[in-house]
Amino acid sequence: MKILVMGSGAVGGYYGAVLAKAGHDVLFIARGEHAAAMELNGLTINSVTSNNFRLQNVFVKQELDRSFEPELVLYCVKGYSNFEAIKIIEPAVGNKTHILTLQNGLGSGDALQDAFNGASILLGATYIDASVEAPGVINEYGGSCSIVFGPKNENQHNSVNAINETMVNAGINSQISADIMSTLWSKLVLICALSGMMCITRESVNQILTTEDSLNMTKGVIAEVASVARAMKVDLPENIEAEKIEYLLEHKEVAVSSMFSDLIRGNPLEVDVLNGAVSRLGKENNVETPLNDFICSTLKPYNDRAKEARILGQKAGFYGSVIT
Repeated sequence: MKILVMGSGAVGGYYGAVLAKAGHDVLFIARGEHAAAMELNGLTINSVTSNNFRLQNVFVKQELDRSFEPELVLYCVKGYSNFEAIKIIEPAVGNKTHILTLQNGLGSGDALQDAFNGASILLGATYIDASVEAPGVINEYGGSCSIVFGPKNENQHNSVNAINETMVNAGINSQISADIMSTLWSKLVLICALSGMMCITRESVNQILTTEDSLNMTKGVIAEVASVARAMKVDLPENIEAEKIEYLLEHKEVAVSSMFSDLIRGNPLEVDVLNGAVSRLGKENNVETPLNDFICSTLKPYNDRAKEARILGQKAGFYGSVIT
């Protein structure tokens, strides 16, 4: 299968390398030192799940033309990069291209559908603990290391089955969701609390959950996200609020959000597609979301400045460990 990886960091780089190792024709989009290292030395994967291996002769580009038309695009960029990323992949997307977005939060599927009416858009969630250790080197630390995905539109089931089979045969823990909106919102319930609370407190999950006031606020953020989902007729488990708090308590010593990793390194944040999406959809569905509103307002000054700095090219890149 011809596969384009848009965003070759920890997530895209890992999954793309596993697929390339299995014999698929994979083109990585990367920039800067990471791209240069991949071209010169290949892509090294240090993985608990897939074992250690080195992918040599890596096919990597910074820009695209129409010479490579993929059957599948793994769309693995951050939410704040959507405008730029869509422009980059535009020359390669054809009528037979399937785009699987693994982006956190909500909205990337709609943005991709608006940009590529002829393409098949697939929505997915990934659960992976990985980092770019250095340019051209990706570490994956174990855990579920999985992808759960499904079609944005109901008429794409044959494509979904074929893509899932491709990933499973390559050794990726992939499965098709029976209800992709439930899958996405179930992850959003957790990520909004984890990311939002870490970013506004600048504290570890352990500190947040062992402080009564911030523990109660975390529970409130989770409850708001679940309330918005249910108002939108998303089928969530009845006890999802308790499940997510239990998960955070169980992993409080090690859990780190990708949005917090971006914050401490001066990068823009995905708050607009996480807590911001909950805030916006809450208003549209007459559900009050004061805690998610507060998180968005609190992070806006920093985020606006970080976006401006990124546009002006005043920031260096980063390589960090995240749970996504």
